[in-house]
Amino acid sequence: MVYTSLQDIFLSVTLAVYMACCVTCSAIKFYFRFKPFNKYMDYYYPSRKTIVYCFLTGLLMFPAAFMPGEADALIQLRQQLMLTSPFFCAFIMCRFYGSMLDYHVWIKPLWFMSIPYAVLTAISIVFCFIPGTQIEGPAYRWFFGVTGLVAVTYMGCFMFALIIRRRALKRFSEENYSNLEDFPEKYATDVIWFPYLHVAISWLAAFLGSPAALSLCMLSLSVVNVAFLISTLTPHRSLSVSDLEAREKFVRPQTRKRSDETLSTDRKDEILRIIRLRVEDEKAYLDCHLTLSSLSRACGVNRSYLSQVMSERLGGFFVYVNRCRLDHASALKAENPASSVEEVAVASGFGSRQSYYNVRRQLN
Repeated sequence: MVYTSLQDIFLSVTLAVYMACCVTCSAIKFYFRFKPFNKYMDYYYPSRKTIVYCFLTGLLMFPAAFMPGEADALIQLRQQLMLTSPFFCAFIMCRFYGSMLDYHVWIKPLWFMSIPYAVLTAISIVFCFIPGTQIEGPAYRWFFGVTGLVAVTYMGCFMFALIIRRRALKRFSEENYSNLEDFPEKYATDVIWFPYLHVAISWLAAFLGSPAALSLCMLSLSVVNVAFLISTLTPHRSLSVSDLEAREKFVRPQTRKRSDETLSTDRKDEILRIIRLRVEDEKAYLDCHLTLSSLSRACGVNRSYLSQVMSERLGGFFVYVNRCRLDHASALKAENPASSVEEVAVASGFGSRQSYYNVRRQLN
């Protein structure tokens, strides 16, 4: 190890703490099995393996931990801070929403984009162990210029994923869920601050470049990683395991896929009759966790056809089911004036008073 000052020692210690934190967080995330949710890991813990992988990339900062006094080691550390945060923030974002929204195509471009990340990281690590300063003068500017360009590209992918997410969530939720609380939108919105914070701290430290700034950065990122880990350990899905097991078979909601077959008017009328029988006559809307997939299985109708008919004839799955619930709530309140809003809401299939208010405000 090469130490030239107390600052170097402090940087080495903070990097060791950060790498230990990354290994610990990845191990906890990988091996953690919170019963009884461990039976349905893909449902309750989407993007778990991706998060583990991202935590482990913290080990790539090891050169500066062993050689904090070497210029090339500090350059490699700054490069990692510039590249790793935006790249894996984009990767986690696309993996999480790709899993939730069935947009797996989001991930494919990132695998190709991992090539420049791997190449730049390998070059900087190799230079760290070659005697002398390998990156200096014009080479230094070129190296950091390319690194910065790639990092900005990754950040652009991250922002693009946010834009697509905003557009897709409402359409996806209303096409697939009758209760928007079944999709962890609030959690997804809250947890997005962790990537923002991670990128801000990393880029600030990479820009300043001093051992003191880098040391504070590593300690701050350790805290952010632990906070992010804690926020992802508890499932944020409203559907309980017992409700999930009570269904015939768990089928991951998928975005609507258009079929090449064109439904005839008679076939649409028949599907409409089946829908009204299940939802209105048999009161399927009283199931607060009713989804398009579960209704499709109950009706024995292809999910895409069901969605198409409901969109054309009934205003869409979400609108139709919740209008039935609102009508039921109005009738129930008229029959039982002494009942509380909470009681009426739960008895009408809304699940909670807040969900009832949200739907009434949205549809009225």
